[in-house]
Amino acid sequence: MASNHQPEFTMMPDVNSQPHPEKLLIDPPYHLVVYGGGKTSVEVQCSHSPTLEFLAEYLKKYCKANAQDVRRPPAVEIKLYKSMFGFGVSYERLTLSVEGRNPDNLVSPMIILSLVEGVLGYKSVSVDGSTWVFRRDIQFRQSR
Repeated sequence: MASNHQPEFTMMPDVNSQPHPEKLLIDPPYHLVVYGGGKTSVEVQCSHSPTLEFLAEYLKKYCKANAQDVRRPPAVEIKLYKSMFGFGVSYERLTLSVEGRNPDNLVSPMIILSLVEGVLGYKSVSVDGSTWVFRRDIQFRQSR
């Protein structure tokens, strides 16, 4: 079992000896913040790109169509944003928005919170108004 004791540093580490962001962010701890941006948007920021990809895929799979639009687009725009750091493709932000769509639709962070805690096993660190902060210290196993 791993110790919770963190090493103490007396010197700043050498930048050149640190892993690339993709490697740094694939290992725990994973940090995740959910911002409930009013009634029309929710934003999720996470240090673990696969978590954001899972959330986006799940939400897209179960999102209802906008019945007010004859083209029947999704009722919620679900968008992943690439990280500006590293060399590969990784994501650091996910947004859900109903702006410009059916004005009767509202987007709630509740499904995100249920997935983050109940399915993905993140633990709540703090809640402040409409901001929820989570952390996961156990690494996800790669699916085979």
